[in-house]
Amino acid sequence: MKRTLLLFLISLNLYASYVVPPLNKVLVREDSSRELALEMNHTYSVLVWNIYKQSKAEFYQEIEFMNGFDLALLQEINQTECWDKFLSNFNIDYNFAISFYDDGVATGVGLLSKIQFRKIEFDRSRSREPIIKTPKMTIMGELEIDGSDKTLKVVSIHGLNFVRNKFFNGQINTIVEKLKSHKGPLIWAGDFNTWNKSRLWYMNYRLAQLNLTKVDLTDDHYVKRFAGKPLDHVFARGVDIVDSKAISRKQSSDHNPLSFNFKLN
Repeated sequence: MKRTLLLFLISLNLYASYVVPPLNKVLVREDSSRELALEMNHTYSVLVWNIYKQSKAEFYQEIEFMNGFDLALLQEINQTECWDKFLSNFNIDYNFAISFYDDGVATGVGLLSKIQFRKIEFDRSRSREPIIKTPKMTIMGELEIDGSDKTLKVVSIHGLNFVRNKFFNGQINTIVEKLKSHKGPLIWAGDFNTWNKSRLWYMNYRLAQLNLTKVDLTDDHYVKRFAGKPLDHVFARGVDIVDSKAISRKQSSDHNPLSFNFKLN
């Protein structure tokens, strides 16, 4: 009985430190980018990375590495003073969707871009992680394409983790429905948390309905895995993938980054 009470009190204490913001307080936007539109037949570089709340000290040595990309789709951002100082090294459009606050520090997903986003949206999962009762976030941004009436939509996801498969499926379904009306090129990537066979199958099945193709990565042994299943993925439609790879950066995060180059035509 005492042990049960202790565990209950611990869970209450954990829950008390996590605050989920109202929907009108989820988005943070800061624009320092100089380019207004993507150019046809120009090669753009993209980084996809769960940065582990910048909890490894070596992460903050990655300024040159991250500055080499035109777009970054990030998961597990911790909005600390160190992070703000880190961002000051970049001339970018920064968009951040807050999942929750932990002792006043916001955590969530983000989009960084050297090209200004025309529109930013987010999706907060209906289901929540157990015990701490926090949602997972997806952020979606649209980039104009010079000389075209279509836009490139870029989606960064952090998938639900410690929940039953049906709740993970529900998160994917909601985002698929939101993306159905987009007729232009599309990139959807991030930490999907596909740690079992059922999740992997459902992700592939639903994203294929958007005509998205999974991007194969060289050095894919660097992709973060659990129980042998990859957690991080890149899907694309309407762009030409020039090259793509996973990169060893274990000193900077518990996930290794994925990168790829693409062209619009």
